[in-house]
Amino acid sequence: AVDGLDQRLKTLDKSGKEHGEVLQKSCSDLASLKMQLDENHRKLKQQLQDFRDRDIAAQLSRLHSKVVETQKEAEESAQRMLTTEVQQLSSSLGVQLAQQREESLRAAAVQKEAEESARRMMTAEVQQLSSTLEAKLAAQRE
Repeated sequence: AVDGLDQRLKTLDKSGKEHGEVLQKSCSDLASLKMQLDENHRKLKQQLQDFRDRDIAAQLSRLHSKVVETQKEAEESAQRMLTTEVQQLSSSLGVQLAQQREESLRAAAVQKEAEESARRMMTAEVQQLSSTLEAKLAAQRE
């Protein structure tokens, strides 16, 4: 039972590390996207300053607003995805920990029952040996 629990703990540890790696990659991807969006934002602002024509500036301003809106939507979407993933991972780990606790309690109950059974058997054997010894002593006295 202990080996099984130990193996289960190793599996949970490995699973937790894998989930952590996935989450870390998602965060890295989000940071990379944010850097790209920030770079695009910077480029658009520079182009806006370079253009003198009002019509072109107005078009770039609208485009800039769309980029900012798209960036905000992308960040919100990525945050929702990460939140969902974290909740799923937390839920999964919670279930696994509950199962592990349940298995530990069952193993402890089985071990306790085995100890009590062994104690009863030893008590019965001691009583039997004591009775046999008393009978022999009584027979020798007669």
